[in-house]
Amino acid sequence: MFDYRVFAQVLWRDSVALFLRWGFWLLLAVWVFLTAFMYFAYLDDFIAIQPQLRAKNSPYGVTDIVIIPYIKTLGLLGILILTALVSRAFYEELWAPFGAYFRALHLPVTGIVAAKSVQLFWIVAIIVWVIALPILVSGLFFTYDMRRVLLVLLALSGLLWVIGLLTIWLSQLLSHSVLVVLVAVSCLTMTELAVRLVTSPEWLLPILAFFSPIAHFNQMANGVMMRSSIVFLMVFTLLMWVLIHRCFSNRYLFVR
Repeated sequence: MFDYRVFAQVLWRDSVALFLRWGFWLLLAVWVFLTAFMYFAYLDDFIAIQPQLRAKNSPYGVTDIVIIPYIKTLGLLGILILTALVSRAFYEELWAPFGAYFRALHLPVTGIVAAKSVQLFWIVAIIVWVIALPILVSGLFFTYDMRRVLLVLLALSGLLWVIGLLTIWLSQLLSHSVLVVLVAVSCLTMTELAVRLVTSPEWLLPILAFFSPIAHFNQMANGVMMRSSIVFLMVFTLLMWVLIHRCFSNRYLFVR
């Protein structure tokens, strides 16, 4: 059963706790500076080699040489920032000293899970928006493939959403935020290594690619929109919601 009051109270508490931390605003300021610096570094390199590209009649432009590599690089850094911000998602409910009193209220778990998901959505939106801001501003001065850029930003949002849900679930199993970040990043890395290192049998390769979030992100970054990416996102989201719900309901004997 969904209780709107539980949803609003948990979301308000977590949002206030996040946005009142000076570390969050410091991290956001560093993130804004880093995105601007990286974007203009890529753009400066492109301007330096632009005469050579024109001389060779190269089909590659600012979209392929600047924007796509920029989004890929900042997307990997954004994963670390996201996991760090949501690594304590269920700390107040499970690991804090008053967590036992909170669980003793037996509040509807659906509202709590929905509140955590909405907060994750906000964090993903902030990270992606900061990455997209230099691209949108540069659109006033030169043209690029807007459709492909939006597709890559959408793929990045899906990648961050997936790793964010995984991190939220891990925060129910591990009390230390550093361990949560390490395990979440390790899980993402192992799926990508499996795709790159496993070469046989051939029938296993599509299966490994389906379970690798980075593989889906790279496909969309190359301009290829597959139905399997949408199916993976939907199935993984539903699976994580079920796991988070069941894990919170069954943790009463495992936490103090």
